[in-house]
Amino acid sequence: MKFYSMLMVMLFSFISGCSDESKQSVNKDPKMVTPEANQMRPLILGGMYIYSQGAGKFYDCNSDKTFFISEVGESASIEKAYVNIPDKKEEEKVYVELEAFISTQSKSESPEMDSILVVTRFFKLDRAMKCE
Repeated sequence: MKFYSMLMVMLFSFISGCSDESKQSVNKDPKMVTPEANQMRPLILGGMYIYSQGAGKFYDCNSDKTFFISEVGESASIEKAYVNIPDKKEEEKVYVELEAFISTQSKSESPEMDSILVVTRFFKLDRAMKCE
């Protein structure tokens, strides 16, 4: 199911990026995750991750930006590794390395868009490392 969702996101982004005419003919679901045009290639990122209140958040060490993690993609792998940390403190931030692309998703109460990360690969989790 996750693969199908990821495939649909990629197909949607390809179709919507072809031309202005195709952008008008695509049904735009307001909750659909759509990759930004300049971020189609996945990025390798390192930063601090926290899972709290049913959502994952990622702080990128290089850009100082914070992103919510999309439920599409490999977010479950990161969440599972985080939840299984022994003796974890409540809302403890841990260092992760991942491959992802930046996307947008509409906010539930407004027409504004949020930047989110769609994780395509999860490489590692390390409690000892920090952003420096």
